Amino acid sequence: MRLVVDLNADLGEGFGESRLEADAALLDLVTSANIACGFHAGDATTMRDTVRGAKERGVTIGAHPSYPDIPGFGRRELGLSSREIARHVEYQIRALADVCSMEGARIAYVKPHGALYNRAVWDTRVAEAIVDAMRKVKPGLSLLGLPSSEMSKAAERFGGQLKEATTKAGETLKTAADERGLNPEGLREVAGEVADTFKSSIKGSGEPGTNFKELPTGAQYEPRSR
Repeated sequence: MRLVVDLNADLGEGFGESRLEADAALLDLVTSANIACGFHAGDATTMRDTVRGAKERGVTIGAHPSYPDIPGFGRRELGLSSREIARHVEYQIRALADVCSMEGARIAYVKPHGALYNRAVWDTRVAEAIVDAMRKVKPGLSLLGLPSSEMSKAAERFGGQLKEATTKAGETLKTAADERGLNPEGLREVAGEVADTFKSSIKGSGEPGTNFKELPTGAQYEPRSR
């Protein structure tokens, strides 16, 4: 049985060329990239540069939609309705899809950002709004989210229409954030628990694949200010 690890990171979270070098360095390490779509960070330049860099390195591309909250970097709970959220998410996915089309690349999945992600963990209507937006743009998109959350359940309910939204029967893709772990209730844990969360999320997976990159030993992780 072969263990496959997907190293995932949030990228394109600057403006213009402000993070170009840092993002390029990360693209050399990761196997999938969540690319900001302009609502918490990112713009036409960052999206094109990040998509181009990901394609050149064979990195899987994902849309990273957020609340419309540049001042708060998408980390503030805005309390928007599920209808508003569906429109915002659809708009952002389409924006990145257009960029991918220009670069000859494609979006493979969606991972909500910040406060929107945290809300979709427990809010059924928001989780379904995100999945519905994905279906409108591209029915085959996968959803990157927390197992056993409302996101996971929404993806499972619409599994037939999402087509490739699951890696194993009805389960959303499992993720371990680069700076924090998440327990079953979706609460933040200290950064030192990321490794344990990651191990539990992939335990017994055995999914075949070829994308595998090793993390450097002795790596230090510091949570970003919130």
